[in-house]
Amino acid sequence: MKLIEKYNIKEEDLYSIGVIEAKKASSSFFEKEKLKAKSLGILKPYNVKFMDLGILLDEIKAQGYHANQALIEKYGNIDIETVPTSMGLKYVVTILIVLITVFFVFSQIGGNNSIPDDWKGKKLYSVVDGRAWIIINDDNTFTLHEYIPNSEETYEWNGKIKNMELITSKPLSYHGRNDYKPTEIDSKIEMMDIGGKFLRINFKGFNTISGSYETDGRNYTPENRSPF
Repeated sequence: MKLIEKYNIKEEDLYSIGVIEAKKASSSFFEKEKLKAKSLGILKPYNVKFMDLGILLDEIKAQGYHANQALIEKYGNIDIETVPTSMGLKYVVTILIVLITVFFVFSQIGGNNSIPDDWKGKKLYSVVDGRAWIIINDDNTFTLHEYIPNSEETYEWNGKIKNMELITSKPLSYHGRNDYKPTEIDSKIEMMDIGGKFLRINFKGFNTISGSYETDGRNYTPENRSPF
């Protein structure tokens, strides 16, 4: 069943909407919005469902009522300025409900990328060498610890994690004695789930006299838990 029949739209209203929708083709964006409000004003008594609205307007436009000579002779010219306007409050409310629902769903999905609660307050060690670690507290404050054994250097950063990003007043970088290029730590951290969950923090430009690694991805996991 066509929506025109479903909502039992009167012939005169179909003609008026047809004229308005046809005029939208040669109108600016703001004029189109004003004309759309006119169409909504005509449809207001019919209680058209939000999901049907766009389809119904397209259906009316496709019927070419505005060019039907019999209707033109019957109803004459339409004074669009006198057509009642509706801002479609019920449709705005529906859109807001949809947006809020989508936001809630994606917020829940995004939550899966957060730090597991049972990891809070524990030292998460670097999987490869176990010399670097990070502690993330219940309030999402953190301490990141880096130890360079060959030069016996220790570096440490304190701050807070927000949206899976390390926020700290101290620059996330260091220049070891045996390094000829500073090491920069990417503030964005990831929760990986490949064979088991672990955090990944990228150390960029880790260059020493004995080797060169453009990106040294540090994987952190609780001491008694392996990601493999």
